[in-house]
Amino acid sequence: MKTVITLIFSLLITAAGFAHAEADGPDYYRVHGVAGNDVLNIRSHADSHAKKVGEVPPGAECVRNLGCKGGLTMEEFTNLSKREQAAAKRDHPRWCHIEYQGTKGWVAGRFLAEGSCSGSQAATETETIRIDGYAVDAGSERRGGDYYKDFATSVEDCAAWCSRESRCKGFDYHKDLEACWVKEKIHHMQPNKNVITGVKK
Repeated sequence: MKTVITLIFSLLITAAGFAHAEADGPDYYRVHGVAGNDVLNIRSHADSHAKKVGEVPPGAECVRNLGCKGGLTMEEFTNLSKREQAAAKRDHPRWCHIEYQGTKGWVAGRFLAEGSCSGSQAATETETIRIDGYAVDAGSERRGGDYYKDFATSVEDCAAWCSRESRCKGFDYHKDLEACWVKEKIHHMQPNKNVITGVKK
């Protein structure tokens, strides 16, 4: 009896470990399986028909993992044949919430593999942010001068919001909060790795 209980306990621990790995995953992904002349679309929701909010080039690193859903369950992984698993993946595809170069959204999980993001890579990723009509600085903020704030799914949405208002002179986009502060006065920059700040040119 003791042996049976020990075996059951071991199986439960194994299953819990698998579920934990599926829920957490790596800190960063890389893009794989995307053709060299194509991109991986970032969507506003976990749906192939949802609004496109950005894109990731093929082979890109530094794709930050914010959590995934869908794909095979532990029971399906253990009990289904390869053919049945493939059918289950088609019916319940895996989607991952990611952040890439300041843009957050959902991408098809089948195009992601475990990756990394060294300090130099992370710096390169943030330095390449470009938004027409704005001088953009990633890793900085301008405190004060705000007249309104609201949620925004990406820095591009934040900039678009500012562009629609003549009163707006610039913005701070807080990546960790997915929030946009629009400004009527522009102050000096201060370092903040979680913020992207932009000023109208």
